Amino acid sequence: MYSVNGDVLQPMLSFANPVDVSLEHPVGFDLDDATILQMARSWPRLASLFLEARPLHHIHPRVTLEGVYFLAENCHSLRRLGMTVDVTSVPNIRLDKERRRAAQKRLFTFDVSLSPVTNPGRVAVFLAAIFPELRRIMTFYDNRLYLDDDEHEIGRADVLELHSRWKAVEDVLR
Repeated sequence: MYSVNGDVLQPMLSFANPVDVSLEHPVGFDLDDATILQMARSWPRLASLFLEARPLHHIHPRVTLEGVYFLAENCHSLRRLGMTVDVTSVPNIRLDKERRRAAQKRLFTFDVSLSPVTNPGRVAVFLAAIFPELRRIMTFYDNRLYLDDDEHEIGRADVLELHSRWKAVEDVLR
């Protein structure tokens, strides 16, 4: 069992202008912000990007909100995003008039799966600044609620706590 890192995805970056990218791996994706920046620059026409991992072998994400910001800056057609992101710290960005015009205005759903989050209020402010139309946050709990094979994962206290924190982010966005 191994994770997929940026080197494994590198050949895919040569595909010209994909619109929908959805990848699933049992262990997960060990990507960083630099890899997300490469993806965003290589695939500016993305409408949806999903990088999904099974929860039993879930690895701690290295992609941060800075990587999400790169997607906002470069992928202006992005409507749906699904990836695990480390949201335990929120970068300070100043959105001047030029950057406000560059805010991504199409993303309305962000599937964060089991992304760690510590300060829902600050995360919501950050996400609202770069994705002003974002209204829906999906979590692992939302996605797996009715699937029997992951039932034992649903009731875990950490899964429920992350779900609750992300729903607090969603409430602020609304």
